[in-house]
Amino acid sequence: MEFTDLNSDFQPFQRAYTKDIMKIQEIERRVREIESQLKEYNIQFESDITPSILKNRERQTTIDAITAAVNKAYSELKSQVTAEKDLKKQLSERQLCIEAQGDSIRVLQQIDHFLAWRNEAQAALEHRQHQVAHHHVDNAVPLLKVSQGLHVYNVGFKYIAGVVTTAQRVSFERQVFLTSRGNSLVQFEEQRHDRIVFVVFFLGNQLQRSLKRLCQFMNIFVCYESDNDMSREALLKQAVNEKMEDKRAHSATKKLLKELMRETASELQGWKITLLQEKGIRMTLNKFRLKSRNNLLLAEGWCPTQSKEQIHSILETIVRNKGVTSPILTDQPFKGKPPTHFEENELLTAFQAIVDTYGVPRYKEFNPAIPTIVTFPFLFGVMYGDMFHGSCLLLFALSLLVIGKMVDANNSKSETFTSLYHARYVLLFMGAFAVYCGVIYNDCMSIMVNGWNGSQWQHGYTDDGYAVMVQRNVYSVGIDPAWSGVDNQLSFANSLKMKLSVIIGVTQMTFGLLLKLSNHIQEHDYISIFFEFIPQLIFMVCFFGYMVFLIFYKWCIDWTTSNLPDTPSLITVLIKMFLSPGTVDSEVQIFANKDFQALIQVIFLLLLVFSIPAMLCIKPCILRSRMSKQHGHLNGDDEKYGDRTEVQMPTLDVQDYQKMDDASLHHHHSHHEGGAHEMKDMEYEHSKSESHPPQPEASHGHDESFGDIVIHQLIHTIEYVLGTISNTASYLRLWALSLAHAELSEVFFDKTLRTTLESNSIVMNVVSVAAFLMFTCGVLLIMDVLECFLHALRLHWVEFQSKFFYADGQAFRPFSFAKLLEME
Repeated sequence: MEFTDLNSDFQPFQRAYTKDIMKIQEIERRVREIESQLKEYNIQFESDITPSILKNRERQTTIDAITAAVNKAYSELKSQVTAEKDLKKQLSERQLCIEAQGDSIRVLQQIDHFLAWRNEAQAALEHRQHQVAHHHVDNAVPLLKVSQGLHVYNVGFKYIAGVVTTAQRVSFERQVFLTSRGNSLVQFEEQRHDRIVFVVFFLGNQLQRSLKRLCQFMNIFVCYESDNDMSREALLKQAVNEKMEDKRAHSATKKLLKELMRETASELQGWKITLLQEKGIRMTLNKFRLKSRNNLLLAEGWCPTQSKEQIHSILETIVRNKGVTSPILTDQPFKGKPPTHFEENELLTAFQAIVDTYGVPRYKEFNPAIPTIVTFPFLFGVMYGDMFHGSCLLLFALSLLVIGKMVDANNSKSETFTSLYHARYVLLFMGAFAVYCGVIYNDCMSIMVNGWNGSQWQHGYTDDGYAVMVQRNVYSVGIDPAWSGVDNQLSFANSLKMKLSVIIGVTQMTFGLLLKLSNHIQEHDYISIFFEFIPQLIFMVCFFGYMVFLIFYKWCIDWTTSNLPDTPSLITVLIKMFLSPGTVDSEVQIFANKDFQALIQVIFLLLLVFSIPAMLCIKPCILRSRMSKQHGHLNGDDEKYGDRTEVQMPTLDVQDYQKMDDASLHHHHSHHEGGAHEMKDMEYEHSKSESHPPQPEASHGHDESFGDIVIHQLIHTIEYVLGTISNTASYLRLWALSLAHAELSEVFFDKTLRTTLESNSIVMNVVSVAAFLMFTCGVLLIMDVLECFLHALRLHWVEFQSKFFYADGQAFRPFSFAKLLEME
């Protein structure tokens, strides 16, 4: 059921259920935050919602319950995530410690190697200090006042050990030299890793503090110092134990966090489905009108006639044993344009989509999708006619049917496959008609097949000894294969396909006019039938119908025994029909009797000429007469209705509205006496609507002044006359596309396979086959299919549907959770 918005004059924040919708949106935001957290931690979860899942899932909980569940999970997960992030930060720091401890192990293991240099380093540093003190070294500054002797200050020999990266090595060595003013000695291990163990030997506590600050500034980890209280063996054992403990803590924390997130992830899809359902219900409730102190909801909408009983049964089931008043389902008068609804199946859906892309049919207008099932693939087949290529397209469509039964194509994540699957029946019919037209053209990759009853042309000789082709009989189906390879094959094919294009075009446009007649009969618009449809049909038949008749008539003439003076050109016949009416010379004579031909051509020409002013003038004049009569009637009611000059044709009378309302009110009072207050409100609403008589629709859907009617009719007359001529020429694209397809097939076959058939080179044969398949698949099976599809689409939308299709209707959009999912 499609609901009508009864609160269109209210702002969104004034509607009753807007607060609930905002609350649901806030919960959805929290669910999205949970999803982002799960994605951040690479937790697999299923949150995608498909129409089938949404359709088959019942409403399991209320908005309060889902709010409590989501808020609880959100709070728990948020606290856990916060704790996890803090722990992650600690783990990161511990990981650095682990790395440092690993480096410490290496340092402690390497110290013995470095300490082998201790005595030499100590002697070198003391000797250098003594030289600096006695100014034996230029530009050097002593670190200590040695005037009283170095031994007085009891300067101890010290060292620190740590780890630097390869990138830090040079700068660290330079900074140590500058900080100690050359009074230090740095040793590095052999470079086998990105992190290198070092030892710095120096003298004195002051220099030790400076070097430690330097290491802290350069983010260099110091693992061991010479005055450390613990032994190297104890430090080594402690580093190994801390590393193992950190590994166990990290593993346990990670396992606990994943279990918590997996538990939350299992609920996500259910939450999203419930929230989507609840939001959709409240968005629909916002269209209802609250009555009688907010204890009655009034809803209006559209539903298919056959669904009324089902809707009534659903309403009764919902309120049963709930202690509330039973709902009332009544028919209401039309308000605005009724939506258009068609019962669809798998076959009709894709063709209906082709029509709806151009426009939706009006209510009770003829649905163009019905003839489109046949005419659209047929026009495609006329342009694409080829037995081999059509068979490829047909097999592709059949494979889609088979694969679609094996897998759930509607829920496939591949949009391309889903789109092709939805169009499977269109592709199936396109392939079938392409094969059919290929049989008629006797075209299989530009090769004519000598099948059926065999070629009916054979070589013969005249009495003078000249070799000629003699036709024995008629080839059973399609074009005789004897035309293959002859000099005039292209001329013959062009002439045949061009005439077929014109015949198909005129036939389809005439069929469109007949569909227009059915619409006028449905609308009871007899003025348009007699003074619009009939003149248009006369114009079509007297010119283009006559041309199609001449095509068939000329085909039926046996020119070997004909007594006509010449073979007339049909184009010349039609031109002379307009330029020289009443006269037929031997150049354009096609009937045995010239006078008969001249007579019927004059009659057709007169009917054609007089049909144009009939289309243009008669209908506006009749409508003008009606307007004059109504104008006198409206003048007596100026105060009530206003002074208007309009064409009005009522659809339903006000009394009919009142009868339907009275019947519904009587039904309510007889069955639900306790609902008196509610019905009083409804009576008041109906009385308000009845105080303003409904504005009846005009004969063409809306009120128009006489000037507007004349301009409208003038535009349509010019459009029809010129459009009929241009549309007929537009159908020649059937011939052009068919010719292009045949020529491309011939070129690809001749330049690839045919040139290497007599070659003994395997390489050349493989290359030619690969080139043939590439051109065939890329150009003929993909690009040409799309091209013919688009041209067939244009012929339907413009040339065919413009003859009868209004395309200004409104589609029936019933409430559906699947449509809410599309909106999301």
